[in-house]
Amino acid sequence: MPAYYRVKTKRRRLKKGRLLFLLAVSAFILLLFFTARFLGSLQELQDRSDWAKSLPRAGRGKPQHFLLYTLNEEQVTTMYLFSLHPDRQAVHAVHIPPETLLNSSSEKETLVETAYQLDGREFLVTSAADLLQTDIHAFVEIKEDQLPEVTAALKLTTAETKTLDVLDYIYDAELSAPQQTERRRQVLTALADHIIQGNFLQEILRLRHVSPLVRSSLTWRNLLKLSKSFAKAKFSETVKIYSLPGSVAVSTGGNYWHVDAESVPALIEWLDSASPQMPREQITVEVLNGCGITGLANQVAQILRQEGFTVTRVTNADNFAYERSQVICRTNDMEPAKEVAVLIPNAQLIKEEVSDAEVLVTVIVGKNYKSSE
Repeated sequence: MPAYYRVKTKRRRLKKGRLLFLLAVSAFILLLFFTARFLGSLQELQDRSDWAKSLPRAGRGKPQHFLLYTLNEEQVTTMYLFSLHPDRQAVHAVHIPPETLLNSSSEKETLVETAYQLDGREFLVTSAADLLQTDIHAFVEIKEDQLPEVTAALKLTTAETKTLDVLDYIYDAELSAPQQTERRRQVLTALADHIIQGNFLQEILRLRHVSPLVRSSLTWRNLLKLSKSFAKAKFSETVKIYSLPGSVAVSTGGNYWHVDAESVPALIEWLDSASPQMPREQITVEVLNGCGITGLANQVAQILRQEGFTVTRVTNADNFAYERSQVICRTNDMEPAKEVAVLIPNAQLIKEEVSDAEVLVTVIVGKNYKSSE
């Protein structure tokens, strides 16, 4: 073969090789560009400010405190402090009513529901730590007004909603505050379960759509890990919730929840304990006379006090026509009410959650109480 043919072929091969190289470099640059944009949207989930980075860390083998709160138009709608203990499967939590009065270290008083709107995320988290007299190791913020956009992007519907109009579903005016909270939990649980379905790439693709909804001191990887840790857990069996002890106080600006500061340390001790059961002295009970027999409610109250329960109030019920005694649970955890019910013969055990209840258990002494002794 003549020499010039060989040279021509070599040049063509060189040009072809150079073209493939340039294409590979271009593809790599594009990949880096889109990866940077993609990871950037995931990193938006994390609050990277100095104060968020400086939140205290839980010691090794110690419980971790997560503050979870939801916002609607920058007003706090729900707030919980969760404790995840490495030596237990159950999760303990304290419910902080939105109308709770905050007494921050700066001596500035405001309500939980308006703290974020007035002074921002840092003030809300640090004030909650002051109020609860404990460290907060991480927070998760959920902006409910972003739920319609996020659920639409993920094409998410649930068996409960059957619609993407999630805010109407949550804020149904005919529902009580505990019922609205339960619907909120259903929607958020369905969203979390949807995100962690499929392989890792599918998870992070879905998580990217959540960036307008969530802000946290945790990284997106830790958020995924946290979601997966609760994926198979049944809420009613896993999570034990008690409301922050206190009472309703009246002021010129309206009613607010005044925290019983002396009871908080014992509640936090339970929050961090490996025992699922709350100590009896922390179980608050009101005893109501529903039968009209003078002195009977005081008699029941005395029995409960002797058994270690804290009876905070003894008074009359709304009427004296209760044929059967009732023991009413005011939280999501029935165990304290069950303990009380054992001491009230033939009592009917009822669950009626009240978000701002001043007690964990209400006892109504009915007409059958004396005859059952």
